[in-house]
Amino acid sequence: MVYFHFIQGSPQMPQQFSDFAVSQEITDINREFLSLLASAPEGDVEQVLGLDGGAVTALRRLDENQLDMIARAPLLLAEFSPFPGFCEIREIVTRTYPDTQPVWQQQLRGFADRLLACIWQTAKHNKLTMSLYTGIASDRCRSLSDMSFCHLSRYSDLAVHTLRVRLADHPGF
Repeated sequence: MVYFHFIQGSPQMPQQFSDFAVSQEITDINREFLSLLASAPEGDVEQVLGLDGGAVTALRRLDENQLDMIARAPLLLAEFSPFPGFCEIREIVTRTYPDTQPVWQQQLRGFADRLLACIWQTAKHNKLTMSLYTGIASDRCRSLSDMSFCHLSRYSDLAVHTLRVRLADHPGF
């Protein structure tokens, strides 16, 4: 439930009910992820992070307003599957992209690292919110929030290989 305080005619939310702030952060993350997808290497790559080439091409044709509308989805458009730290290392398939795109690969790695740290930090402070926005089960959010920074750092190199478009393999998507 959201409570508003009306100060000088404009609604303001108290700090403990920062749904708007969380929503804005999700939008910012989604916007960066969409930009990353749209700037993916073209050519012989059939899928980009679980999204087929045709969908990536269509994404590139969208204007800024359309991308912003998609970014405002009330959940993260990116996910880690399997989530680093909750799987056996042998379960992770290493992705390779053409060597012609080292800048994009660096951007992908940076995004995956930042997203992993953001999810971990949010889980430490609000497990329910993190479970809602990411789809991670609440018991896994508890496990994630209990990880130390050193433990989480061990999974940083794996995160880039498990990052994908959320629900990309869902039959209705």
